[in-house]
Amino acid sequence: MRNSTPRPLLMVSTAIVGALIAAITLGNVVSAQTTAVAPGASRTIAVTGTGTVTLAPDTAYFSAGVTDMNADITAVQNSVNTKTTAIIEALRLGGVDVTKDAKTSGYSVQPQYNYPQNGSPMLTGYRVTNSVNVTVRDINKAGQLLSVVTQAGANQVGSVSFGLADPEAANSMAREQAVLNARSRAETLAKASGIAIGAVMTVDDQSNTPPPRPVAFAAASSASGGSNAAVAPPIQTGETSVTATVRVTYTIA
Repeated sequence: MRNSTPRPLLMVSTAIVGALIAAITLGNVVSAQTTAVAPGASRTIAVTGTGTVTLAPDTAYFSAGVTDMNADITAVQNSVNTKTTAIIEALRLGGVDVTKDAKTSGYSVQPQYNYPQNGSPMLTGYRVTNSVNVTVRDINKAGQLLSVVTQAGANQVGSVSFGLADPEAANSMAREQAVLNARSRAETLAKASGIAIGAVMTVDDQSNTPPPRPVAFAAASSASGGSNAAVAPPIQTGETSVTATVRVTYTIA
């Protein structure tokens, strides 16, 4: 006798399997629809704005130094020290607050050798250098002070540059212009795209203020004798520009 599953039971099992398949299929459809229409996905537009402020500089910077060489290290050090002291005093008499605006930037002692073709190196003396960085608050005195330090004994003068005593004030103005520029760009892009911008989501300041740019200046040798003062070199300060860059993200209304 052959055993077989009763037909009613087979029909019930088939119905259960079909129901499970339908439930799984329906669940996948519902899940896909939920993902497709998930709320919270905001639409944004991001732009970069720049702003530049150009001003006349009000502060000057330069370096003044003395370098000398002698076989006697004590003699050359005394010579350089004496001339450096005279330079600092000349700056003070010229109106520079030397306690705040004159800063030693370098002091070096370098042995000097003679290298014969056949023989050992021979010490011939010492080179001593002392340099001072100077900040000039009254920019109109910059040329005069450059002349004063060479008269006092400086034989190395250079790294002349110009800047602003309060650069942050100029930076703030440039940032304001950058934000306005970003808004204008966003509105232009939105209008061309047929949309409207909404609230500001993020603002990122990407500014990087460069240091003052040095201006080439060749110093004359220190004056030797004579009572006539050297003519102050002509100094053209030009203009100083401060640029700010911001990146702003807006919502799309």
